[in-house]
Amino acid sequence: MKTIKIFLASSSELKSDREQFEIFIGRRNKLWAERGVFLKLVIWEDFLDAMSQTRLQDETNKAIRKCDLFVMLFFTKVGKYTAEEFEAAFGQFKATNKPFIFTYFKAAEISTGTANKRDLKSLLAFQKKLGKLGHFYTRYKNTEDLLLQFGSQLDKLAEKNFIEMNKPDTGKAQSKSDSTTIQKAKKIYNIDKIDKANFSEKQTRMKKKINSPDNKNIVIQSVSKNTITVKVNDDVHTVPYDITELQKLIQAQGQATFQAGEKIYNIGEISEAQFTQIIQQNFPESRTSRYLKIFLNVFVPVVAISFAILYYQYRQMQQPLVFSVALQNLTPNPDLPFEKGKITLKYGDKTETQEIEQEAVFKGIPANFRGEMVAVLFEAQGFVKTDTSFILSDNHLLLPIRRDSSLARIFGTVKDDAGNPVADVQISVQDLTARSDAAGRFTLLIPFDRQRKEQRIRAFRPDYKPWDFSSPIIANEEIAIILHKSTP
Repeated sequence: MKTIKIFLASSSELKSDREQFEIFIGRRNKLWAERGVFLKLVIWEDFLDAMSQTRLQDETNKAIRKCDLFVMLFFTKVGKYTAEEFEAAFGQFKATNKPFIFTYFKAAEISTGTANKRDLKSLLAFQKKLGKLGHFYTRYKNTEDLLLQFGSQLDKLAEKNFIEMNKPDTGKAQSKSDSTTIQKAKKIYNIDKIDKANFSEKQTRMKKKINSPDNKNIVIQSVSKNTITVKVNDDVHTVPYDITELQKLIQAQGQATFQAGEKIYNIGEISEAQFTQIIQQNFPESRTSRYLKIFLNVFVPVVAISFAILYYQYRQMQQPLVFSVALQNLTPNPDLPFEKGKITLKYGDKTETQEIEQEAVFKGIPANFRGEMVAVLFEAQGFVKTDTSFILSDNHLLLPIRRDSSLARIFGTVKDDAGNPVADVQISVQDLTARSDAAGRFTLLIPFDRQRKEQRIRAFRPDYKPWDFSSPIIANEEIAIILHKSTP
């Protein structure tokens, strides 16, 4: 009975996958027992209770160096000891070509809420390290996918006689020359280290094997963005652009290799990145196709968006204009609130007038007046008349207004009941005073903050009766005061 030692390494987060892997090995042993092969699974838990004068990890590393196959499972992290176990296996492989190393990365979703950034960095750094070493790792979606892929690798190792099995007795012993041929078939080639002649020799042998009556010729004919067209002998199949789907098709045909261009590839020995590179090398996109793709994906959308923007702006330019005017009182006085006035808009040969209290809105102005000169006229009692022109570019105008000086001057004459002018009469409005001259005339200048539409006016001279009267203030209109002699 030949024993094949398989060391399984992984972190504790893949405990379920490890348990299923152990069950799988047990089932495979049942199948291969009659062929004289026993798969001995070695796991790190086997060393937990072991006694050692050195580190427990040193015992684990010794066991790794004695194994035939070394399998590593990864998910979100690469621990210190897991990395050390890989170094032990890889160092032994470089020295003795054993153990064969298989690395599997689980491609399940990782929760960013629970994943540790340091762990993820260790995972990415380890994958990068594998790339530099020229070691191809494999991804698996779930436990079933893992066991399917590793089972396929075991079958290939058995086919290449790396795992030697007892064959049914045919009455003829295998000759030494046959054994020697098998040993040659066990050679492993590094694509970066073989010369063109050796590679061509291998390609020729593989083609002969593929074209034999017992094998099917699987050739990738064409590749699109989403699909791969594969010819299996005379049948044509179309599968999604995915290495896993292609692998399923090839395995369903009982094969392990496929042809792309002039080269033969083993589907189980290439990673997703290598598969993408193979497709790009053998099915390069034509220059015309690239230009067309750029044209369709970049130029056409840009032109369409630009046209849509220009068309929208054009439509907006054709819409009738709505123009509003609001007032800004630069001389506010709580005792003299603005009540209402008139706004006149002049454009072309048309004039529109509206009453205004806070804002006036003019609608239906033809669009062709946008950017043209228009005029606005404001009129209101007690305010300075405003007449201004501007270019109609915006839809709103804030028009500043200010009060006039019509309430700033109170003047008039003082006479007696005989119509004679009375001089030296004290005239008062609020706390402001003035005296009439020899002609009986007087003038009071009222500051802005004391101006009112109606004022209480008093006139006093000791030999006359006091005069007290509230009068509306009208611009340029005299106040006539008649005094009566007081009785002794």
